[in-house]
Amino acid sequence: MILKVHPILLGCGISLFAGAVRQVEGNLTNSKIYRNGFMLLHYQLKHREEMEK
Repeated sequence: MILKVHPILLGCGISLFAGAVRQVEGNLTNSKIYRNGFMLLHYQLKHREEMEK
């Protein structure tokens, strides 16, 4: 999964995954922060089998 994060405050915020049925864990595999504060985050999501170990 790749997330692009912009440093903007919007009151109480916007839920990215409000309709998510279950929690999914992930490991941050790569990130880059640009001069203007923009962040690019790469995550490797864990499969259900990996989470149960």
